[in-house]
Amino acid sequence: QAAKDWEHIMSMRAEELKEGGQMVVVNFATDADGQFLGHSKRLGQSMHHTFAEIWRELVTPEEFLATNFPNQYRTLEHTVAPFGGKIPTLELMNGKTEVVPCPFYDSFNQRKEGYAFVDDAEGHAENYVPTTRTWSNSTFLAGLSDSRSPQEKDALVDELFKRYQARVAADPANHAMDYVHAYIHCEKPKK
Repeated sequence: QAAKDWEHIMSMRAEELKEGGQMVVVNFATDADGQFLGHSKRLGQSMHHTFAEIWRELVTPEEFLATNFPNQYRTLEHTVAPFGGKIPTLELMNGKTEVVPCPFYDSFNQRKEGYAFVDDAEGHAENYVPTTRTWSNSTFLAGLSDSRSPQEKDALVDELFKRYQARVAADPANHAMDYVHAYIHCEKPKK
């Protein structure tokens, strides 16, 4: 279904684009080395796997299974698949994947001047972890049973991020949120 949805989205963009027009699409991806958001070769830990490990310790098996991130990290091959053949009105000009390094990780581990938490692993973890929570908090809450009170749900999610923060503080060289993006440049050729 994800492939069909992606093809549909790109076909709608093709209709909107005027002849001779170009567009660039940047999307989360999995690269040829199997890297994806929060899981890169330079890290010893995968953010999503660490979240899952902690979450499994805190919730029922049913709640664990009900917690789903609606993310599709396509390979470059899957990302460019609709261009040319299935969507003949869009010509692929260029496509590539790249890792975008986590600035929190780099600031701490490269001891960047001006980073307030150089030599302070706990402060660094406290600074970094909220950026992971901004986009994931609602997913964790949504996976919890309606038999739990809102306060109990909030407390469980708070505990998840407290434990994640402790893991980051204990091993900051192996936790980060490197991004992996697919960059697609395409054009609707003039007839």
